[in-house]
Amino acid sequence: MSEKKTEMDALNEYLIKVSNMNKVGIRRKILEIRKFLDTLSNKNLFDGKTAAKKTNTPEEIRETYTHYCNVGQLKEILKKNNIPDDAKIFIQRVEDVYFEEHGWGTVKKEGDMYCIEKRLIDKARPGGEFHNKEQYPDMNEETIKNILDSEKDLDELKEEYVPAWHPCVFEDDDNIYLCAFY
Repeated sequence: MSEKKTEMDALNEYLIKVSNMNKVGIRRKILEIRKFLDTLSNKNLFDGKTAAKKTNTPEEIRETYTHYCNVGQLKEILKKNNIPDDAKIFIQRVEDVYFEEHGWGTVKKEGDMYCIEKRLIDKARPGGEFHNKEQYPDMNEETIKNILDSEKDLDELKEEYVPAWHPCVFEDDDNIYLCAFY
């Protein structure tokens, strides 16, 4: 494992420890998190090259965001905090400004809306189901043309995901929360 990954793993473990401090006041947590952020900026561990792109491949995410949450850490916090199997999983809301002004990248996946639109496009192609007037008597050429034209925007229908920074639990419930950033 490279030195950068080792430092980031240590910093991530430290942040998880701080976020799960039960008997420590908020001021102490804030001071600990500030110390963590100072360490990050002093080490200049994030070069921003990959994140500056609008989208990332899963491989780029794995290589670049080594300090983000992984399955092992999630399993550890679930076990340590006795989180039940029926607990809900919440994700932190991320504002557009992080993507628009700070260069955060995403991984795009073909979700439900993408697949629905793709099926419509396939049915509208020459020889597709929409050309069968018996099965689709109300389907006209203009509608078919509009469906086929929508293919140029198909990529915009993909779901966008960001890696989780770390898992978090709170004393007032037994759910798990995934933080998108520190």
